[in-house]
Amino acid sequence: MTQHQQAELELKRCNQLLQGVARVTNQLLTSTNHRLAINEALQILGQAAEVDRIRIFENHLVPGQTVLHTSLRYEWTRDSSVAQLHNPALQNLPYKDSCYWYNTLSQGGTIASPVKDLPYPEQSILKAQSILSVLVVPILVNGNFHGFIGLDDCHSERQWSEAEESTLLALAGGLGGILERRRAEAELQRQSRRSQLLSDTTLRIRQSLNLEEILTTTVAEVRRFLQADRVLVYRFEPDWVGKVVVESVEPPWIAALGSVVQDTCFRDGQGEQYRSRTDLGSRRHPAGKLDPLPLRFTRTLSGTGKSGSTDSHKLSALGLTHCSPV
Repeated sequence: MTQHQQAELELKRCNQLLQGVARVTNQLLTSTNHRLAINEALQILGQAAEVDRIRIFENHLVPGQTVLHTSLRYEWTRDSSVAQLHNPALQNLPYKDSCYWYNTLSQGGTIASPVKDLPYPEQSILKAQSILSVLVVPILVNGNFHGFIGLDDCHSERQWSEAEESTLLALAGGLGGILERRRAEAELQRQSRRSQLLSDTTLRIRQSLNLEEILTTTVAEVRRFLQADRVLVYRFEPDWVGKVVVESVEPPWIAALGSVVQDTCFRDGQGEQYRSRTDLGSRRHPAGKLDPLPLRFTRTLSGTGKSGSTDSHKLSALGLTHCSPV
């Protein structure tokens, strides 16, 4: 291929990419189906860039670990035989195994290179996916490294042009802005629902003198709002025998309403310790991470997660349990 032909090819790709970015931006801005919009956007961009694969990875933490991980979330492939979306090796990848990748992208840099010229850890991962050349740009959300978009060429050691890099960076910036706005909108909706729930509960308390009716309705609304499997009120008697007095539970989990729990740890002096722990309401745990005292109670209810808050006078516990695996 002559130099002139190479220049014409690059110009053609650049124009296709620009048109693709315009269509993608419009798709992301106007669609109400977030996942569908992103998948369609990847298809548009992948075809415009004439690549074999285009993917989006999202950064996240893994429970029990402090190292940042990344996982493949979205993918478009020209040929289904090179699809990697369901490859378990591309889920929960720790950045500690790819320092060059993280250091470059987290600082807003790009990676545009044949795979053979990359450091060994990256080479090993990419070669296993039959990739010969990559163009990768970061997705920043509110200034934070949220993930990255990657273009893969599996047929040639492609040299990426500056126009391709800058165009993909523009797309990543637009996607980051859209994700940031949608996250803010979702948070506003959550706050609005919380405020409405509190307002409704307060109004119900003022309008009714029937405590059981108030609590029954409240736990049902709290469970729906938090999408928990179980919300309950658990009351201690003076002798530290406990009983579930109000509950809302999602089928098919077994109801615990009326259950009496006689846990000797409460009677052996730990009841007063529990009474003083007013911070329980601010903590969320899988059951396996709970302290022995609340863990024993949670297992009694056959749940796998629980958070609770204590009333300093009647010492009842408002508990939320997630019974499905976490």
